[in-house]
Amino acid sequence: MTHSCLTCRPGPDSAIDYKTQIIQLPQRFRGPPASGNGGIATGLIACLGEKILGKPIRRISSRLLRPIPLASPMTFTSQITEPDTASINIGDSDGLAFTGWASTDTSTAVMPNETIALLASNAALTKEKLDRFENHVEQLNPSSSDFAGCFVCGPEAEFGLRLRPRPVTDEISWLSWDPGERWTDDNRLALLPAIASLDCTAAIGFHREGHLTQEESALLGSFDATILEKPPARTAGNLRLVARTRSRDRRKIFTDIGLFSPTGHPYVLGLATWIVVTPEKARGK
Repeated sequence: MTHSCLTCRPGPDSAIDYKTQIIQLPQRFRGPPASGNGGIATGLIACLGEKILGKPIRRISSRLLRPIPLASPMTFTSQITEPDTASINIGDSDGLAFTGWASTDTSTAVMPNETIALLASNAALTKEKLDRFENHVEQLNPSSSDFAGCFVCGPEAEFGLRLRPRPVTDEISWLSWDPGERWTDDNRLALLPAIASLDCTAAIGFHREGHLTQEESALLGSFDATILEKPPARTAGNLRLVARTRSRDRRKIFTDIGLFSPTGHPYVLGLATWIVVTPEKARGK
């Protein structure tokens, strides 16, 4: 199969060299000020898995072990552990940075059907929910300035996605998203931005919802996703991001998030575990 997204071919967004097995994240793929974005890391697991297995990826899992180096070469190794599954390790001379696996198997669901139904039911907004979205005024939090240049959520990220969901209920955040033509891969939204879009978009409401205090921030620890199908690159009514913070347990916060059609058809579903840290730790101090 052809896998030709911007990340996997020469150009300013290129991150993977399959011949040398080198990964190097451009500075624009940052999350915190001094390290790579966790959603990008998870998206790279999907890209590598699809290339290695030669078939469309349906399930991925990633675990971030330390801050991901930016503009610095890392190597990747892979092993086909089952006919439909590849394990992948990425790191440098300092050790592993992140690990994961990718699979073409869809037999294991990433979230319960009732959770999917809850998220999907908010793809199309009622007037009340739309009014809440449009009237929301975002409040600054301890990490606002540190993540202003984040590839996924940063409002100052010139080449980023700049995704800023807003609340539409007390527990659901929402955004209508037109990815544009930049990330098209065979008339579909490429894997990397499709996965990355589900990263910190699920965490923007942590302070507002009371899951974090003003002395706390959070970094992605692990991410699991099901790719039911690659979303269309352009669609009438835009794609819909719908997220819910499920719970906090000590230093971990758990989120559910999905990328849907305007009518609630699911494309990509994700579960994330976030690690609570100090704002200083989040910015790399």
